[in-house]
Amino acid sequence: MKLVSKIRINSRYVKKYDSPKTPYQRLIDSEHVSDHTKKRLTETFLSLNPFALKKMIESKLKIIFNTLQRPSLGRFSPSGLTSVTFYYESTRTADYWSSIL
Repeated sequence: MKLVSKIRINSRYVKKYDSPKTPYQRLIDSEHVSDHTKKRLTETFLSLNPFALKKMIESKLKIIFNTLQRPSLGRFSPSGLTSVTFYYESTRTADYWSSIL
Protein backbone atom coordinates (compact mmCIF):
# COMPACT_ATOMS: atom_id res chain seq x y z
CA MET A 1 0.00 0.00 0.00
CA LYS A 2 1.33 3.38 -0.99
CA LEU A 3 0.73 6.47 1.15
CA VAL A 4 -1.34 8.98 -0.86
CA SER A 5 -1.85 11.73 1.69
CA LYS A 6 -1.10 12.57 5.29
CA ILE A 7 -3.18 15.29 6.92
CA ARG A 8 -2.79 16.63 10.42
CA ILE A 9 -6.03 17.13 12.33
CA ASN A 10 -5.41 18.59 15.80
CA SER A 11 -2.78 16.29 17.36
CA ARG A 12 -3.41 13.32 15.07
CA TYR A 13 -2.49 12.42 11.53
CA VAL A 14 -4.98 10.95 9.10
CA LYS A 15 -3.31 8.84 6.44
CA LYS A 16 -4.90 7.77 3.19
CA TYR A 17 -3.47 4.86 1.23
CA ASP A 18 -3.73 3.78 -2.38
CA SER A 19 -5.00 0.30 -3.17
CA PRO A 20 -2.30 -2.38 -2.96
CA LYS A 21 -0.37 -2.97 -6.20
CA THR A 22 2.58 -5.02 -7.30
CA PRO A 23 5.71 -3.22 -8.52
CA TYR A 24 4.81 -4.34 -12.06
CA GLN A 25 1.38 -2.70 -11.78
CA ARG A 26 2.94 0.52 -10.47
CA LEU A 27 5.32 0.66 -13.43
CA ILE A 28 2.52 0.06 -15.92
CA ASP A 29 0.40 2.80 -14.31
CA SER A 30 3.31 5.25 -14.20
CA GLU A 31 3.46 8.07 -16.72
CA HIS A 32 7.26 8.30 -16.36
CA VAL A 33 7.86 4.96 -18.08
CA SER A 34 7.93 4.89 -21.89
CA ASP A 35 5.43 2.86 -23.90
CA HIS A 36 8.22 0.73 -25.35
CA THR A 37 9.40 -0.23 -21.85
CA LYS A 38 5.84 -0.96 -20.75
CA LYS A 39 5.40 -3.25 -23.76
CA ARG A 40 8.62 -5.15 -22.95
CA LEU A 41 7.60 -5.48 -19.28
CA THR A 42 4.18 -6.80 -20.27
CA GLU A 43 5.73 -9.40 -22.60
CA THR A 44 8.11 -10.53 -19.85
CA PHE A 45 5.32 -10.63 -17.28
CA LEU A 46 3.08 -12.73 -19.51
CA SER A 47 5.89 -15.18 -20.30
CA LEU A 48 6.62 -15.95 -16.62
CA ASN A 49 5.16 -19.09 -15.08
CA PRO A 50 5.43 -19.15 -11.26
CA PHE A 51 5.15 -22.95 -11.09
CA ALA A 52 7.91 -23.48 -13.65
CA LEU A 53 10.11 -20.92 -11.87
CA LYS A 54 9.64 -22.70 -8.54
CA LYS A 55 10.44 -26.07 -10.09
CA MET A 56 13.61 -24.67 -11.69
CA ILE A 57 14.76 -23.05 -8.42
CA GLU A 58 14.16 -26.26 -6.45
CA SER A 59 16.09 -28.37 -8.96
CA LYS A 60 19.06 -25.98 -8.82
CA LEU A 61 18.99 -25.94 -5.01
CA LYS A 62 18.92 -29.73 -5.00
CA ILE A 63 22.08 -29.77 -7.15
CA ILE A 64 23.77 -27.32 -4.78
CA PHE A 65 22.88 -29.30 -1.64
CA ASN A 66 23.93 -32.60 -3.20
CA THR A 67 27.26 -31.07 -4.14
CA LEU A 68 27.84 -29.80 -0.60
CA GLN A 69 27.03 -33.17 0.98
CA ARG A 70 29.63 -35.11 -1.04
CA PRO A 71 32.63 -35.91 1.17
CA SER A 72 34.99 -36.15 -1.81
CA LEU A 73 35.06 -32.38 -2.30
CA GLY A 74 36.83 -31.77 1.01
CA ARG A 75 35.24 -28.36 1.50
CA PHE A 76 33.41 -29.23 4.68
CA SER A 77 35.35 -31.13 7.29
CA PRO A 78 33.49 -32.37 10.38
CA SER A 79 36.84 -32.95 12.11
CA GLY A 80 37.61 -29.23 11.84
CA LEU A 81 34.24 -28.48 13.36
CA THR A 82 34.90 -30.66 16.40
CA SER A 83 38.13 -28.80 17.18
CA VAL A 84 36.29 -25.47 17.02
CA THR A 85 33.52 -26.86 19.22
CA PHE A 86 36.07 -28.18 21.71
CA TYR A 87 37.81 -24.78 21.87
CA TYR A 88 34.50 -22.99 22.37
CA GLU A 89 33.42 -25.39 25.11
CA SER A 90 36.79 -25.08 26.88
CA THR A 91 36.47 -21.28 27.03
CA ARG A 92 33.19 -21.59 28.91
CA THR A 93 34.74 -23.17 32.02
CA ALA A 94 35.61 -21.34 35.22
CA ASP A 95 39.23 -22.60 35.08
CA TYR A 96 39.75 -20.88 31.73
CA TRP A 97 38.50 -17.51 32.93
CA SER A 98 40.33 -17.68 36.26
CA SER A 99 43.62 -18.27 34.40
CA ILE A 100 43.01 -15.18 32.24
CA LEU A 101 41.86 -12.89 35.03
